Amino acid sequence: MEEFKNLKSIAILGGTFDPVHYGHLAIAEAVRKEYGVEKIVFIPSGQPPHKKDMDISNKEDRYNMLKLATANNPHFIVSRCELDRDGYSYTVDTIEYIKSICDDNTKIYFIIGADIVPKISTWKEPERLKEICDFIIVSRPGFPANNTLIVPSVDISSSAIRNRVKEGKGIKYLLPPDVEIYVYVKHKLSSKKFTHIVNTMETSRNLALVHGEDIKKAEIAALLHDYAKEMPLEHPINHGIVAAEMARNEFGIYDIDILNAISYHTTGRPNMSRLEKIIFLADMTEKNRPNYKELEEIKKLAKSDLDKAMAFALSAKIEFTKSKGKDIHPLGLEALKYYENK
Repeated sequence: MEEFKNLKSIAILGGTFDPVHYGHLAIAEAVRKEYGVEKIVFIPSGQPPHKKDMDISNKEDRYNMLKLATANNPHFIVSRCELDRDGYSYTVDTIEYIKSICDDNTKIYFIIGADIVPKISTWKEPERLKEICDFIIVSRPGFPANNTLIVPSVDISSSAIRNRVKEGKGIKYLLPPDVEIYVYVKHKLSSKKFTHIVNTMETSRNLALVHGEDIKKAEIAALLHDYAKEMPLEHPINHGIVAAEMARNEFGIYDIDILNAISYHTTGRPNMSRLEKIIFLADMTEKNRPNYKELEEIKKLAKSDLDKAMAFALSAKIEFTKSKGKDIHPLGLEALKYYENK
């Protein structure tokens, strides 16, 4: 992992992060500033032995939420090392691994809460753990503050957030906005549809990187593009327009480019913005899409020329719609004519 090379110091913050919230981020930033570490490494746990009987969200969701939450801070890294390891996740094994990929002189800190200190003696090889890293103990409400770093008191817990979602209560201002969207979309939609959304987000992120688009906007538009897909609409093809209105009303999204990308991801339209084209194409080419004959060519064009990709994709979509005996949306026909003549 090249991102760990040539670092003078890192601090590791582990946990289930189910979901990550502002309390986690406040601790990380407080440690970074106080100790001057170059990177904070967030490590979502794989199979934590102390939580083996608890209902924990799947590892990919927890990883995705962490990536969303930390994307705008260049000092934060998210590592998959525990997620990709078989068996239980033990801290001493994780630190040994991180130590093996860092330079010999890299200073390694491990962040723990004051409430965890009494439990360290029950962990795997606690003495070895103390030898290979330095502990940073951060304050926790109700626990002695001696020898601790006093961090902002953000009284939030992941379990409380999960319960609020189940009870239909709000979670705004408890976690980053895009993580809030992720949580609600996952809660609202079927597992199959949510998998499509996550795959579309990944494809949108990659296309945004290639074409110099705002990655955060691409992620949000992708997360919400099918938010209304499973609603009983009179005209299902309008689910994008309905989803854009829901994005505005439920999540306070007023960025017109994001809203248009959501609105027209199914039909297309003439003179689409770069973001609109990215969401349209990502929706058609995410990795779990059935292998239709034009798929690989659309993927290839999407990486090099968005306009040519749109012309090819629109033509394929319209021909498929005709083959099913369905009506073609006028915007799709206008969009095809526009991009074929561009």
